[in-house]
Amino acid sequence: MLTEAVIKSGAIITVRFCAEYEKGVFAVPGNIYSTVSKGTNELIQNGNLIALGPDDMAKQLEWVPKDKPVKTDNTHKLDKLELEVLNLIENDSDGLPLDLIAQKLNIETSEIALTLLKLEANGLIKTTPDKNM
Repeated sequence: MLTEAVIKSGAIITVRFCAEYEKGVFAVPGNIYSTVSKGTNELIQNGNLIALGPDDMAKQLEWVPKDKPVKTDNTHKLDKLELEVLNLIENDSDGLPLDLIAQKLNIETSEIALTLLKLEANGLIKTTPDKNM
């Protein structure tokens, strides 16, 4: 990805090498009156990939963000408690801390902790920075 480049710069030379190896280059558009944007604007004009934000790159490269895991149906392998915990978490949009899950299901926190660990290991839940599920 190239954010700024004058027309005759090392960055533009590198882009030419990328083209020889059939590698796409993202260019960020800049002010049309700025000399340091002329190179990137010309790249866009010549058909290179435009990057207006990170989503443009993610979409073009078919990346899946880490905070939005691809959901696979692993629920058929879960036991009754794991299904109960998963359903409880999925029905709460704010996320639930471990102790509240244990309280709602009337189960020891140690047993819930183990269940949450299994669900997270299977990619079915994710712990947030504030320790909610």
